[in-house]
Amino acid sequence: MEQVLQPKDLKKRARSYLLRHHVVTLATLGEGGPQAAAVFYASRGWSLYFLSDPGSRHSRNITAGSPVAATIHEDYHDWREIKGLQLEGWAEAVNGGIEKARAMALFLRKFPYVAGFRSSGGTLSRAMEKAALYRFSPSIAWYTDNSLGFGTRFSFVLQPPSQQPPSQQPPSQQPPSQPGATESG
Repeated sequence: MEQVLQPKDLKKRARSYLLRHHVVTLATLGEGGPQAAAVFYASRGWSLYFLSDPGSRHSRNITAGSPVAATIHEDYHDWREIKGLQLEGWAEAVNGGIEKARAMALFLRKFPYVAGFRSSGGTLSRAMEKAALYRFSPSIAWYTDNSLGFGTRFSFVLQPPSQQPPSQQPPSQQPPSQPGATESG
Protein backbone atom coordinates (compact mmCIF):
# COMPACT_ATOMS: atom_id res chain seq x y z
CA MET A 1 0.00 0.00 0.00
CA GLU A 2 1.60 3.30 -1.06
CA GLN A 3 0.68 6.70 0.30
CA VAL A 4 1.88 9.97 -1.22
CA LEU A 5 1.33 12.19 1.84
CA GLN A 6 2.39 11.09 5.30
CA PRO A 7 3.12 12.59 8.73
CA LYS A 8 6.49 14.18 9.49
CA ASP A 9 7.42 11.33 11.82
CA LEU A 10 7.53 8.89 8.90
CA LYS A 11 9.95 11.16 7.03
CA LYS A 12 12.06 11.36 10.20
CA ARG A 13 11.97 7.58 10.45
CA ALA A 14 13.22 7.30 6.87
CA ARG A 15 15.96 9.88 7.52
CA SER A 16 17.04 7.97 10.64
CA TYR A 17 17.28 4.80 8.54
CA LEU A 18 19.49 6.66 6.05
CA LEU A 19 21.82 7.84 8.83
CA ARG A 20 22.18 4.37 10.39
CA HIS A 21 23.43 2.72 7.21
CA HIS A 22 26.66 2.85 5.25
CA VAL A 23 26.12 1.31 1.80
CA VAL A 24 23.84 2.42 -1.02
CA THR A 25 23.32 0.51 -4.25
CA LEU A 26 23.19 2.92 -7.20
CA ALA A 27 21.53 1.95 -10.47
CA THR A 28 22.42 3.82 -13.65
CA LEU A 29 21.81 3.37 -17.36
CA GLY A 30 24.33 3.82 -20.14
CA GLU A 31 25.43 2.53 -23.52
CA GLY A 32 26.22 -0.86 -21.99
CA GLY A 33 22.73 -1.13 -20.50
CA PRO A 34 21.63 -0.93 -16.86
CA GLN A 35 24.21 -1.27 -14.13
CA ALA A 36 24.14 -1.38 -10.33
CA ALA A 37 27.01 -0.71 -7.93
CA ALA A 38 27.24 -0.67 -4.14
CA VAL A 39 29.22 2.22 -2.64
CA PHE A 40 29.85 3.57 0.85
CA TYR A 41 28.17 6.93 1.48
CA ALA A 42 28.02 9.80 3.91
CA SER A 43 25.01 12.09 3.90
CA ARG A 44 24.16 15.72 4.49
CA GLY A 45 20.42 16.23 4.49
CA TRP A 46 19.21 13.84 1.81
CA SER A 47 22.32 14.25 -0.38
CA LEU A 48 24.59 11.21 -0.43
CA TYR A 49 28.33 11.64 -1.05
CA PHE A 50 30.44 8.75 -2.29
CA LEU A 51 33.89 8.08 -3.74
CA SER A 52 34.31 6.17 -6.96
CA ASP A 53 36.72 5.63 -9.81
CA PRO A 54 35.71 8.06 -12.58
CA GLY A 55 36.38 5.27 -15.08
CA SER A 56 33.90 2.86 -13.47
CA ARG A 57 30.78 2.10 -15.47
CA HIS A 58 28.39 3.80 -13.03
CA SER A 59 30.61 6.90 -12.87
CA ARG A 60 30.74 7.10 -16.68
CA ASN A 61 26.95 6.73 -16.78
CA ILE A 62 26.55 9.52 -14.22
CA THR A 63 28.90 11.79 -16.18
CA ALA A 64 26.83 11.08 -19.32
CA GLY A 65 23.69 12.28 -17.51
CA SER A 66 22.04 9.00 -16.51
CA PRO A 67 19.24 9.31 -13.99
CA VAL A 68 20.09 7.39 -10.82
CA ALA A 69 17.97 5.08 -8.69
CA ALA A 70 19.25 3.84 -5.37
CA THR A 71 18.35 1.50 -2.56
CA ILE A 72 19.50 1.20 1.03
CA HIS A 73 18.46 -1.96 2.86
CA GLU A 74 19.64 -4.85 4.97
CA ASP A 75 19.68 -8.56 4.22
CA TYR A 76 16.52 -9.59 6.08
CA HIS A 77 15.53 -13.18 6.77
CA ASP A 78 11.89 -12.47 7.61
CA TRP A 79 9.73 -10.50 5.16
CA ARG A 80 7.79 -9.02 8.09
CA GLU A 81 10.93 -7.13 9.16
CA ILE A 82 11.87 -5.65 5.77
CA LYS A 83 12.69 -1.96 5.89
CA GLY A 84 14.48 0.14 3.35
CA LEU A 85 14.76 3.25 1.25
CA GLN A 86 14.38 3.55 -2.48
CA LEU A 87 15.48 6.83 -4.02
CA GLU A 88 15.54 8.38 -7.46
CA GLY A 89 17.27 11.49 -8.67
CA TRP A 90 20.55 12.51 -10.23
CA ALA A 91 24.24 12.47 -9.39
CA GLU A 92 27.27 14.46 -10.41
CA ALA A 93 30.94 14.85 -9.56
CA VAL A 94 31.80 17.37 -6.87
CA ASN A 95 34.79 19.08 -8.43
CA GLY A 96 36.05 21.51 -5.86
CA GLY A 97 35.48 24.32 -3.48
CA ILE A 98 33.82 24.40 -0.12
CA GLU A 99 31.29 21.66 -0.89
CA LYS A 100 34.04 19.18 -1.76
CA ALA A 101 36.05 19.99 1.37
CA ARG A 102 32.98 19.68 3.61
CA ALA A 103 31.79 16.49 1.93
CA MET A 104 35.23 14.86 2.22
CA ALA A 105 35.38 15.84 5.91
CA LEU A 106 31.90 14.32 6.38
CA PHE A 107 32.97 11.14 4.55
CA LEU A 108 36.19 10.83 6.60
CA ARG A 109 34.27 11.32 9.87
CA LYS A 110 31.97 8.44 8.95
CA PHE A 111 34.81 6.26 7.58
CA PRO A 112 37.99 7.39 9.40
CA TYR A 113 40.02 4.42 8.16
CA VAL A 114 39.78 5.81 4.60
CA ALA A 115 42.28 8.55 5.58
CA GLY A 116 44.87 5.80 6.13
CA PHE A 117 44.31 4.46 2.61
CA ARG A 118 45.43 7.78 1.17
CA SER A 119 48.92 7.52 2.66
CA SER A 120 49.46 3.76 2.72
CA GLY A 121 51.35 3.64 -0.58
CA GLY A 122 49.63 0.40 -1.58
CA THR A 123 46.81 -0.60 -3.88
CA LEU A 124 44.23 1.29 -1.85
CA SER A 125 46.37 4.43 -1.92
CA ARG A 126 46.50 4.30 -5.73
CA ALA A 127 42.73 3.76 -5.84
CA MET A 128 42.19 6.77 -3.57
CA GLU A 129 44.37 8.93 -5.83
CA LYS A 130 42.09 8.10 -8.78
CA ALA A 131 38.82 8.36 -6.86
CA ALA A 132 36.41 11.21 -7.51
CA LEU A 133 33.81 12.51 -5.08
CA TYR A 134 30.18 12.37 -6.25
CA ARG A 135 26.91 13.70 -4.87
CA PHE A 136 23.64 11.82 -5.34
CA SER A 137 20.68 14.20 -4.95
CA PRO A 138 17.42 12.28 -4.71
CA SER A 139 14.25 14.04 -5.80
CA ILE A 140 11.83 11.46 -4.41
CA ALA A 141 12.08 8.77 -1.73
CA TRP A 142 10.07 5.72 -0.80
CA TYR A 143 10.38 4.24 2.66
CA THR A 144 9.25 0.66 3.17
CA ASP A 145 8.59 -0.63 6.67
CA ASN A 146 6.90 -4.02 6.83
CA SER A 147 7.01 -3.91 10.65
CA LEU A 148 4.03 -1.52 10.29
CA GLY A 149 2.19 -4.07 8.12
CA PHE A 150 3.07 -6.00 4.98
CA GLY A 151 3.63 -3.72 2.02
CA THR A 152 3.63 -0.48 4.05
CA ARG A 153 5.35 2.05 1.83
CA PHE A 154 5.41 5.83 2.06
CA SER A 155 6.70 8.25 -0.56
CA PHE A 156 7.70 11.87 -0.31
CA VAL A 157 9.15 14.48 -2.64
CA LEU A 158 12.57 15.72 -1.53
CA GLN A 159 13.22 18.27 -4.25
CA PRO A 160 11.24 19.16 -7.33
CA PRO A 161 12.82 18.19 -10.66
CA SER A 162 13.09 21.91 -11.55
CA GLN A 163 15.88 22.20 -8.96
CA GLN A 164 18.07 19.72 -10.85
CA PRO A 165 20.80 20.97 -13.18
CA PRO A 166 19.52 21.33 -16.78
CA SER A 167 21.83 18.51 -17.93
CA GLN A 168 20.12 16.17 -15.45
CA GLN A 169 16.49 17.16 -15.99
CA PRO A 170 14.19 14.84 -17.91
CA PRO A 171 13.85 15.96 -21.56
CA SER A 172 10.31 17.27 -20.99
CA GLN A 173 11.66 19.68 -18.35
CA GLN A 174 14.82 20.88 -20.11
CA PRO A 175 14.74 24.34 -21.61
CA PRO A 176 14.64 24.37 -25.42
CA SER A 177 18.13 24.31 -26.92
CA GLN A 178 17.42 27.11 -29.39
CA PRO A 179 15.27 30.22 -29.11
CA GLY A 180 11.80 29.42 -30.38
CA ALA A 181 12.34 25.65 -30.22
CA THR A 182 9.40 23.66 -28.90
CA GLU A 183 8.83 20.16 -27.63
CA SER A 184 6.71 17.80 -29.65
CA GLY A 185 4.58 15.12 -28.03
